[in-house]
Amino acid sequence: MMATITIIGPALLCLLLLSVLAAPLGVLTLWRKSYFFAESFAHGGVLGLSAAFVLQLPLWSGTVITAALIVLGLKLVAHKDMEQSTLLMLLSAAMFALAAIWSSQNEQLQSMLTTMFIGDVLLLGLQEAWIIALATALLLLAIWRYWPDMVKLALSPQVAIAEGILSKRLDGLYVTAVAVYTAFGVQSMGVILTGSLLLIPAMTARIISVSPVQMVLLAWAVLVLSILLGFSGSVWLNFPTSPLIVGLLALCYGSGVLWQSIAKR
Repeated sequence: MMATITIIGPALLCLLLLSVLAAPLGVLTLWRKSYFFAESFAHGGVLGLSAAFVLQLPLWSGTVITAALIVLGLKLVAHKDMEQSTLLMLLSAAMFALAAIWSSQNEQLQSMLTTMFIGDVLLLGLQEAWIIALATALLLLAIWRYWPDMVKLALSPQVAIAEGILSKRLDGLYVTAVAVYTAFGVQSMGVILTGSLLLIPAMTARIISVSPVQMVLLAWAVLVLSILLGFSGSVWLNFPTSPLIVGLLALCYGSGVLWQSIAKR
């Protein structure tokens, strides 16, 4: 039992720390209708994973650097005639293509990337937990400071801009937070499932929430419950952890929709 806790404990801690950031980000992502942002960062992060693997560096370092490059690219190359979402898709697609070409020449790299498509949460350790805790704390402080303005900008962008809210600064904060979340989320949840941790809890919470803060708290509760049950199921039933967590999140959402339809009758 102690051996199991030693193995899964750091990984569980990492995901619980990520959930604290994922809950408000997921709510903002849902309101902003930026559904593909996390997925785009995840696809771009494949190049960072490849570089870190080949150079024998921690995998998270590659995804963090790649995310930073994408954020920098969005700032430097942004043009008034090109939407941020279009530029993000272009950058992530180019990085993913480069990673695919690179991996085709290296069988070990190709095998690692295949694993990373669904993630391997047990690759996260105490070192990653400290880094995630620090990054999450700093970003949450910034999000808390600007939360009312970020909510206004997400729900009514034109009204928010008319009120003098600095949209570019808040957009930059949102993109940076998504980039940091994705940098670590890719390693645990995989390229394909990373966005699920953002959107499904927020979608579930929206069914029964009556305020933005309540929606964030409910999204976080759903996320924590699914993570804890997912880890338990992976230990006792020998199921893959990341897909099981996403399956539980989907079950929570389905239960919420069923409850809502019954309540309306």
